[in-house]
Amino acid sequence: MPPNGNDALRPIERWVLMACGPMNAVGAICFVPPFPDARIALGLPEPHPFYLWLLSVWVLAFGVAYFHQGWSGRANRAVLALGVVGKASFGGLLIGDGVSGELPPFAIAGGLPDFGLAVLFACYLWRTR
Repeated sequence: MPPNGNDALRPIERWVLMACGPMNAVGAICFVPPFPDARIALGLPEPHPFYLWLLSVWVLAFGVAYFHQGWSGRANRAVLALGVVGKASFGGLLIGDGVSGELPPFAIAGGLPDFGLAVLFACYLWRTR
């Protein structure tokens, strides 16, 4: 592994990361306070706008980081490791709460893409260890 901690990406991995950019941008828009429809559809509680703006900015920042990695063809393992935690926790919570009835069943579908991406990121990290 090069000393800067970056690894070359396969073409499919590049496309997946580039697709995460727009996916996260849409996710960021869903969490900004003026657009509650997606949160309502998932049955999410409506927190204080401060937390929604903070979440939205971080989701967008990670989307930019994912897109940049895909575009450049170089993966940063630390960003992907944080992505595994973030996407697995968000997706897992939506899926788990959807299955348990805490959230509407639609939440399961909302969590599957993030959970799947967490698995893909983890597989990449395992493969390149």
